[in-house]
Amino acid sequence: MSLPRLFTVPEAASALTVSPAWVYEHQRELGAVKIGRAVRIPEPGIDDYLQRHVILDERGRRRYISRSEIRRKDAALMRLVRGGKTETREAVRTLELERLGLKRGKA
Repeated sequence: MSLPRLFTVPEAASALTVSPAWVYEHQRELGAVKIGRAVRIPEPGIDDYLQRHVILDERGRRRYISRSEIRRKDAALMRLVRGGKTETREAVRTLELERLGLKRGKA
């Protein structure tokens, strides 16, 4: 079994194009592990974070979406679900992204 690559905080910050302070603040979302006093970010944690927070616009450019924007859209989508217009939140999210001319994609 192969273990995932572990990034240091500066390496993870560079990969995400953010500051090291941001990585420390979001270490739970990134699936950070502590080895002694050292914080390490597993590569799958970075991939998962980007999968949840990056969408592609109509030209295929990456667009980062904030947690507040995700919450706002999820609330609007759940109102549609409760209104009986569709069956699942994921289906509504896909419809909403299509309406905005965006699509989910990998970073």
